[in-house]
Amino acid sequence: MSETTKSLTGKTRRLTARQLPKKFPNLRANENCLTDIACPKCGNREQFRIEMKGVFILRDAGTDDHEDTDWEQNAYCQCGGCQHEAKVGDFTFAGLDGLLKPAKQSEG
Repeated sequence: MSETTKSLTGKTRRLTARQLPKKFPNLRANENCLTDIACPKCGNREQFRIEMKGVFILRDAGTDDHEDTDWEQNAYCQCGGCQHEAKVGDFTFAGLDGLLKPAKQSEG
């Protein structure tokens, strides 16, 4: 299960894209395959193990090449930093990279 917080009413709620940079101030924007993906436990944005769907060229000797790959929000995901396991949807924070990019540009 993903990182959660308690609201004033005592109900558990999921961290949002706006809360994540407050918890992990050193987050950097991603611009490619890992856009809006971060570990809710440790803030890692570098490497994840994700259950993916893909089309591969398979021969008796093994795979030669692959075409495009994709994953779904319910797919298994494991953080490469802390090994936290959950679904891809629990690692996805819509709008996170949009929030991080302006901060990165104003630093430079």
